[in-house]
Amino acid sequence: MPVNSSGNQTTNTTTNTTTPSGGTNTNVINTGNDQLDLELIEREIQVTLISIIANLTLIASATKNRQLILDRKNGLVPSNPLEATQLAALSSLLTLHAATILGEIAEIRLVEREQNIESGTAKGTITPNINITFGYRVVISGLVFKAIGALQRLQEEGEITIL
Repeated sequence: MPVNSSGNQTTNTTTNTTTPSGGTNTNVINTGNDQLDLELIEREIQVTLISIIANLTLIASATKNRQLILDRKNGLVPSNPLEATQLAALSSLLTLHAATILGEIAEIRLVEREQNIESGTAKGTITPNINITFGYRVVISGLVFKAIGALQRLQEEGEITIL
């Protein structure tokens, strides 16, 4: 059985994984290092949970914003007008955190894939991994600006923040 740069046995298999929408993804090529693959998959699961929490937090923020507007229309004074903005900022930070971890995972997979191709234990190119990694870098850059904006809005004591 081939060995990768870390001295671990490699299998370089394509796996069938279930996508979030319930479909099957047959394009996931493991690194060839089963232990590394298991660790990366576990991290991806954890990050997905962080992303879900971020989205639920953003829903809570939008709900608070809607209630704030309706209360104002009815002449009511909100008890915590900054709560929606705080939730929006928290959501932005959680989303950035999750994307950063996914970007790190993509980088690890890129390096491992490149090493496997160079050693002859894998066929194909690293082009898909480069594109995935670059995509995460672009997303992370955008999320940094989004998080900065949400925090600035919070500092300005904005009451309604729509992200």
